[in-house]
Amino acid sequence: MLHVRTIKSRLPIRNVRIVCSNHQKDKNSGTQSARTKSVVTIRNQQNESQVTEAATAELIENLIETIRDLEQRRQQSITELQMAAIEIGVLVASKVTYDKINADDYPIEELVNTALGKLDPKQPVTIRLNPQDYALLEQRFDGQDLNGVIHTVDFEEDVTLPRGSCHADTVDYGLVSTVDQRIDELRELLLQGLGDAQLERRSHGAGARPVRRFPDRRETA
Repeated sequence: MLHVRTIKSRLPIRNVRIVCSNHQKDKNSGTQSARTKSVVTIRNQQNESQVTEAATAELIENLIETIRDLEQRRQQSITELQMAAIEIGVLVASKVTYDKINADDYPIEELVNTALGKLDPKQPVTIRLNPQDYALLEQRFDGQDLNGVIHTVDFEEDVTLPRGSCHADTVDYGLVSTVDQRIDELRELLLQGLGDAQLERRSHGAGARPVRRFPDRRETA
């Protein structure tokens, strides 16, 4: 609706401008709409920024988890390779040892001395060897009677013992040393060294026995 107002003026009227109140309202409404759109745009940009930050944080977390997983797999692969190398080394050592035994090219006297060193020297000792090892030991002592070479020690041949074995018995104790036993102890020593190395790496980020002591069988029988 158009409202008409009569204005009396003593001066002559040259220019007349009619302003519609609805037009003013539309203008004000347009300004308000523009402001509303600006606010909505700013809020949308803020929401997009928050979404982008959340996605970036999730991506970084996933990357860190992937890196950790790869590092664990790398460490596992290294451990598996080291254990495989140990097993290969043990197999090679076993092959070389048996080849030397079959060729009579190994220190049988050292094996006997090691066994004697684990026992009380004041007690009489009985050493049992495979007949071929016994003959090899006699050759090392130039054919002397072994029972006279080492006092308080009696030597016996035992066909049930595999080559490279040594059984030593006293009144109280008995010692057994076999090739397989010494190879197993070598493996244990290498694995222990590997475990110590891994423990040291994690903290920063006993020797093999040629003979084994056991209670006298006659006492446990």
